[in-house]
Amino acid sequence: FSKQFPIAENHPPNLIQSQKRSVSEINHISLPSYMQWFIARGKIEFYLLAYGFLVILAALFYYSWRKWNNRTALRQRNRAPSNNYTKLKPMSSKNKRKLRKQELLSRLLNNALEFDPEFEIDTKNLKIGKELCGGNFGIVHKAKLYCPNLKTKTNSITVAVKRANDSQDTIQQKMIFDELKVMCAIGRHQNVLTLLGGNTINPSDIMIISEFADHGSLLEFLKKFQNEDAFNDQLLYTDQQSGHKMKTGYTTSIEINDCMESLSTIDLVSFAYQIASGMEYLAGIPCVHRDLALRNVFLMSHKIIRIGDFGLTRKYQNKEYYRIASPDIPLPANWLAPENFEDFKFTEQSDIWSFGVCLYELFTLGKTPYKDVKDMSVLSYLKSGARLREPEFCHPKIYEFMKLCWTADPLFRPNFKMCTAFFKEHLSNIDIPTFNHLEEKLERECQYQNELINWIRTTET
Repeated sequence: FSKQFPIAENHPPNLIQSQKRSVSEINHISLPSYMQWFIARGKIEFYLLAYGFLVILAALFYYSWRKWNNRTALRQRNRAPSNNYTKLKPMSSKNKRKLRKQELLSRLLNNALEFDPEFEIDTKNLKIGKELCGGNFGIVHKAKLYCPNLKTKTNSITVAVKRANDSQDTIQQKMIFDELKVMCAIGRHQNVLTLLGGNTINPSDIMIISEFADHGSLLEFLKKFQNEDAFNDQLLYTDQQSGHKMKTGYTTSIEINDCMESLSTIDLVSFAYQIASGMEYLAGIPCVHRDLALRNVFLMSHKIIRIGDFGLTRKYQNKEYYRIASPDIPLPANWLAPENFEDFKFTEQSDIWSFGVCLYELFTLGKTPYKDVKDMSVLSYLKSGARLREPEFCHPKIYEFMKLCWTADPLFRPNFKMCTAFFKEHLSNIDIPTFNHLEEKLERECQYQNELINWIRTTET
């Protein structure tokens, strides 16, 4: 020790003896066991242990923060709706870009969707008419919207007005208000029902004002042609020795007919293409429909369809809503993907399953899916590997595509971009002039929707 740490000669002898004694004592000190373990292991294990402790501490902090945040969001969602969009703070462009990537219902639950004040319509220009349909949560009226600023004969249009079934029920009012905000965020597409405006001034009577579907739901329209003489079947068949007819293709004499008094196989393929196109648009927002069925697809003039009723009531309903109470009552369980029965999480892939069921409705002219499944539940039927049978008026290639939509693993189902491409190619292969005519009609629908919105803005100025 003295060689490593030489002591100056002028130090007194007693100091030298005390230093030697101190060093000797240090060498014989018995350290605690945990300190001896750290000394033996070195510093690496100490740092790892400290890092692990910090990670656990951070995880506990994050869990507490999420729990507090969820409780805050729940309290905000349970509040009664109010017209408070003017009190909202403007969001940064970075947050807006981030929110656009989230699914609409998720944005709604996080209070990140706002009602656009430009859609506010004064009720003094609105004349409510007869009730068209009603349910447990909302009713739809036929109405007239007037534009006193226009000095023309066409100073009014027919619209549909949706409002809560019970004006005193705050939950129903919030559901209507939420649907209104979602429709504001969706925008316009030729195959999606156009929002014309809303009225939010009175929190106990919130209204959704949309374009009026002249011919009702596509489902009811198809049922009118279930008589074989009324429907024009354009499929070709070859007789087999077993007596079974085999579908081989389409007839070559295809006629374009926009008359609403007629229906053909080509019209069914056209409807399938339009539904896929509208759903592709919604998926790109992104917006998951959650209740895609022909009862929620509406028919305009010239055989143009609009997708509506975006299934927002799902988040307010319990599991009983999805069960089949009677084989004769077509509840939404018949359109749900198998995974929805278990986790109730809706995605584009679950909408794809519902789209496949819509195709079954189309090519059976509105028959109820799984009507023959009597001795077992729909879920048990699907888990056994069984699927809906090939519809009577469906081309074999379309049925093969339908079965892809019903793949058990959602990851192996097509997306709506693929669905649109499939029916575009299928329709073009049948008859190119027919497809071009449809595209021209859809282009005119875009122009009509823009003119309609401009007309509404003139009404409110």
